[in-house]
Amino acid sequence: MKLSPRNHRFNRLAAGCLGVALVITAASADTRSPKTDISRSIDIFTSVFKELQTNYVDSIDAEKSINTAIAAMLNDIDPYTEYYPASEQEDLAMMTSGEYGGIGAVITEIPGRGVFISEPYEGTPSQKAGLKAGDLIVAIDADTVLTWHNSQVSNRLKGEAGTPLTITVKRPYNGPDSILKFDLVRSKIQLPSVPYYGMVSDNTGYIYLTQFTDKSAADVRNALLELMKNPAMKSLILDLRGNPGGLLESAVKIVSYFVPKNTEVIRTRGKGLLNEKVYKTTSAPIDTDLPIVVLIDGSSASAAEITAGALQDMDRAVIIGSRSFGKGLVQGT
Repeated sequence: MKLSPRNHRFNRLAAGCLGVALVITAASADTRSPKTDISRSIDIFTSVFKELQTNYVDSIDAEKSINTAIAAMLNDIDPYTEYYPASEQEDLAMMTSGEYGGIGAVITEIPGRGVFISEPYEGTPSQKAGLKAGDLIVAIDADTVLTWHNSQVSNRLKGEAGTPLTITVKRPYNGPDSILKFDLVRSKIQLPSVPYYGMVSDNTGYIYLTQFTDKSAADVRNALLELMKNPAMKSLILDLRGNPGGLLESAVKIVSYFVPKNTEVIRTRGKGLLNEKVYKTTSAPIDTDLPIVVLIDGSSASAAEITAGALQDMDRAVIIGSRSFGKGLVQGT
């Protein structure tokens, strides 16, 4: 769906929402393929695939081949529309909820050296077991992972909550006992969408928002209300730098904290007039006068751009930083 800005000032900042599932994006009715053409094309694809299965010298992985074909088709439409097979539903859920099953640690790959524990989250299996920043991950269960990349190690550390795993690490500066083994049980990990908030000066509050999940609006609300308990706070910095976006509904809720109820935040248009959708604030604001600065950079995208653009458009915030990502499309599940 393409975005329709409320006025010319909104054009300063392209807006969109992170694509998280297979969707059909904007196209006008006159570009729609006739049903006979669609049917014929599907028949051709099926025939080609059957020929490969029957005659190709090696066996064909049906699921892999079909997923590759789908990915190529979607990539030809736009770079944001994605298909998630059943095997990747956990990744989709993590993006929209910020939750996953794992050990609760940030890991970092150093090229040529391996994957290291960068930060165990407080209260998670990694921190409770005794893993520390700087630990080199040597093995997971019976598999040596010294040559694995960050994504491979991350996928192996994740899993269903309640399942056990053993991690072997090499701890620097620990003498002959530098090789250590830790037995852990994966748990449900909730990634914080507001990892930090506080006062950055005597009268300026600060909220750092990293993503737009189904819990982000509540996290921002809680942080804002805590900051407002300080009577000295007279202005707010909302930091959206590096924020890739997420759920459009979360962006609308966050905007609603600073503008009157029933204010139009964004309007999306799909194929045909019936697919136009207007998003308005539905709750009373927290504060409509608090001066706000929104920080953005080239990695601020999607719902982050909607939030920044809407607050600027309504004269509720000043945007500071560099040019944002510029997505300009909304995806839905």
